[in-house]
Amino acid sequence: MSPAELEILREHIQLTIKETVNGKIDRMDEKLDAHIKVHEAHLIEVKPILDAYQGGKVLGDLVKWIAGLGLAVLAIKGWFIR
Repeated sequence: MSPAELEILREHIQLTIKETVNGKIDRMDEKLDAHIKVHEAHLIEVKPILDAYQGGKVLGDLVKWIAGLGLAVLAIKGWFIR
C-alpha cells in the first residue's frame, strides 16, 4: 500500500469515526441536556410538595419518639407500682 493510499484510508477512517461515534455521542449529549432541563423544571414544581413531605416526616418521627418515651414511662411506672 502506498503512502498516498494509506493517507486516504486514514482520512476515511477518521471521517467515519467522527460521523458515527462522535455524532452519536453529540446526539446523546443533546438529548441528556433536554432531559435535564425538563427534569429541573419539574423539580421546581414538585419542590414544595417534597418540603411538606419532609416536614411531615420530621413531625411523625417526633410523635414516635414521644409515644415511645410515654410507653417507657408507663411501663416503668406500672412495674414499680404493683
